[in-house]
Amino acid sequence: IGLKELKNFHVLRNEFIKERSVAEPFDPASEEHRVEDDFDFGRYLCICQSHLLTHLAHVGSPTWAFFMALTVMLYAIYMASGKNLVPLAWVWTGLGWTAVFVVKFVDYHAKNILASFSSSDTSYLKKSLPIVPSSSASDETSPLTNGCVLNDEFLPAWCRIDINKYNAGRSRMRRWFLGDAKLNRHHALFWLEKHGPGIYVIIFRMIGIFFGVYIALLWQCFIPTIYTH
Repeated sequence: IGLKELKNFHVLRNEFIKERSVAEPFDPASEEHRVEDDFDFGRYLCICQSHLLTHLAHVGSPTWAFFMALTVMLYAIYMASGKNLVPLAWVWTGLGWTAVFVVKFVDYHAKNILASFSSSDTSYLKKSLPIVPSSSASDETSPLTNGCVLNDEFLPAWCRIDINKYNAGRSRMRRWFLGDAKLNRHHALFWLEKHGPGIYVIIFRMIGIFFGVYIALLWQCFIPTIYTH
């Protein structure tokens, strides 16, 4: 474990114990309404990870629907090519590379979400979210909201999201598809807002199963075809 990972762990543990409000001025919860200061955050993360792995192993209807659609698509390509495995092999290889890029992209986005809780740097959030401007030269030293310095203590980057501007700028299509409820700053961090965490689990589950099927079919069917051609 490197120094950066240790720093992230301690910052996240501190924020978890504080149970900071998602609304301004982002005050911590009172001590009688939060966990104790000696809370075993490491054990809690292990339990959360075990629950996540359990969910990943549970194949739900969205995952089955995805692989059924993929099977129909591949079968249509196979029949359209006159039962020739060469076009299918190239499509299968392309799907594999697509899955690799999806994994890299999701991993990059997940790391940015983690950084928004463990750092006050908003440089990566500015690319996709409205951020309250800071009058300070450094985002690391003077977290602001609505142009006012909150306090001198550390505030994570998500506190700088201009949630009013974000809610006002949501398109009609987004409101129809994801719901019209007002969102908090945590929701804004995810691609599909409040549905984001569940969608991410589905994506990881699909990718895990896909790579298992991909390697098996690549080894048994497509590598011999590609090698001979």
